[in-house]
Amino acid sequence: MILDEWIPGTPRPQGNPQQITKNYHRYPQPTVEHRNNVIRHLGDVWDQPPIDGPVKLMAAFSFQRPKSHYGTGRNSEVLKLSAPVEHIQTPDTDKLLRLLCDALTIAGVIVDDRLIVAVVGRKCWADGQPGTLLRVTTL
Repeated sequence: MILDEWIPGTPRPQGNPQQITKNYHRYPQPTVEHRNNVIRHLGDVWDQPPIDGPVKLMAAFSFQRPKSHYGTGRNSEVLKLSAPVEHIQTPDTDKLLRLLCDALTIAGVIVDDRLIVAVVGRKCWADGQPGTLLRVTTL
């Protein structure tokens, strides 16, 4: 394994840019801010030349549970039996991966995201703080 990092912060998707005018498109501000945080984090921990060979990417995106998943009053810290086990809400896993793949390229971890030949992505509920567990392995 060449990179094993926890990136704090609620994961954000990178979908298609929003059209502002006929010739101008941009990503929503929360997406841009999160992508910049991921790029900054990766740039701080990566001190090698960019990888120019095939890599495998594994990512687990952890989201904070909403209060509705918990009881009330003295049970406010107790998870309801009806609370979902899997995170099947938006955002889509592929859109979360898109942001991460682009950030790996921009941060200089890999030469280009075309080098990512195997991907495992998972969304889950956070036991603690939300964030992304990222693992990159050369093949």
